[in-house]
Amino acid sequence: MKRTVSLEAGVILAVFGVLISCTSFPAPKSDDDTVLIIPKSTIREASEQFFGNCQIRIIRIEDSHETLYQIDPNSHYGIIAGLPPGHYVILETAAKYKEGGTAWAQKTDIKFSLVPNCITILPQEFVFKIEKVGNENQYQMWLSWGALTQSTAKKLLLRLSEEENFQSWELSESTKENQAISQVLSEL
Repeated sequence: MKRTVSLEAGVILAVFGVLISCTSFPAPKSDDDTVLIIPKSTIREASEQFFGNCQIRIIRIEDSHETLYQIDPNSHYGIIAGLPPGHYVILETAAKYKEGGTAWAQKTDIKFSLVPNCITILPQEFVFKIEKVGNENQYQMWLSWGALTQSTAKKLLLRLSEEENFQSWELSESTKENQAISQVLSEL
């Protein structure tokens, strides 16, 4: 009986491992494909996990098409593949605490362009912060945007360079012109 249970658990773990390894950085499927990378940093002043979620509202300027994207606080970066090339703006960041907590929205104005067959890395990074409040077991979650730092850019580019299909893409000119990215690229 024990051997059967451990064998079944092993098979389940093996299948799960194969599924995880199959999800990788997207490869270009056509000459119009795009990838948007949202740099993200996490500041934990407490050992608690993030207890909410965050969504950004992206508008394509040419036709006002709206895309909602949920940022995962546990990922190293956000990635959106397959948006049509064009000019975009992130107009709003919205967050909601889990378990019926408070929801709030913050206006933003982050403009960027997506270029065919290129990766665009936003010049801003999304910052998740969690801190202990007072003497009780109370925590507060903060979500904000800030200028992309050189340390975040370096971590991001190193992670991306490890992705299987990353080399199939070009970096957009606006990405290469970003000061934090250009400094890291000159060091690599």
